[in-house]
Amino acid sequence: MCAAISVGEKMASARNDHLMKQRSVIEFLTAGGCSAVVIHKRMKAVYGDACLNEGKVRKWARFYRGEDPKETAVCDRKRPGRLVSATDTMHQQKESLGKMGTETAHCGNEGTEENDLYTLLERFTHDCEHFLRSIITGDESWVHHYDPESKMQSMQYRHKNSPAPKKFKVVASARKVLLTIFWDMEGIVHIEFLEQGTTINSERYVSTLRALKGRLRRVLQDKVKDVIQHDNARPHTSRQTQCALQQLELPTIPHPPYSPDLAPSDFFLFPLLKKHLKGNHYETNAEIEADVCSWCRSQTPEFFADGMRKLVQCWPLCIECDGDYVEK
Repeated sequence: MCAAISVGEKMASARNDHLMKQRSVIEFLTAGGCSAVVIHKRMKAVYGDACLNEGKVRKWARFYRGEDPKETAVCDRKRPGRLVSATDTMHQQKESLGKMGTETAHCGNEGTEENDLYTLLERFTHDCEHFLRSIITGDESWVHHYDPESKMQSMQYRHKNSPAPKKFKVVASARKVLLTIFWDMEGIVHIEFLEQGTTINSERYVSTLRALKGRLRRVLQDKVKDVIQHDNARPHTSRQTQCALQQLELPTIPHPPYSPDLAPSDFFLFPLLKKHLKGNHYETNAEIEADVCSWCRSQTPEFFADGMRKLVQCWPLCIECDGDYVEK
């Protein structure tokens, strides 16, 4: 256990050393009279995607030119005010992991929240692909009976002297259904629809989780699917839901609040599904539900696997941005 914890500490230390090296490069080139733009281009050529963005390079270049006498060191200094909640959560988890390592000899095999966090970290560190295959991600979204095409979808190629086509302003229809969907790297696991006027509360979400668990028992008997990834919406985090998750033996992955950039359904599945639905008219709920299910069945396992792997690319961005929201 202690060895696994040291792996996480080494990863954090390596990221910190990497940032310190880049700041040292900025300090050196600034002293040589290089502009922030030139510094960023030279660093980009060396560090590639791991390079600090141009805004951060400009900030540190100003610091080292003496425009902010409070910032003269390469290392971070203590920041005033309230910490970013997502970063603070990560730090609390790291501290919990460290504490667990020192208390193992005294606590034995006691099952605690710290053990769950340690298990997730260990599985991701040692076998990323297997860990991703154990995840089932889920979320909700409204789908309208009619959603107008985007400007890009309705774009027409015409002669440069032709008059611009006229297009009436249209809006999404008021009639809609609420889609709840759970999926993994191989495809759709569970899907539900709720009529307009129905809300997702804790009781309803618990019912969905029980249906999901039943689906897992019937369809995925020989596969390990035991980690739920969902966002921090109130029905997902209520006491009633947490108790149900424990009873159903469905652990969850910690998720920072207000972070759709870390929810695969929000940044991957729903945008592509709604792109397919745009411009189509559906007279009844049954029609749109059938089209949604048909589109989901038509996607290959590689499609879903690609969406889940994008989640791994989002985690370093969240850490690099100190827990801030990343839209693109």
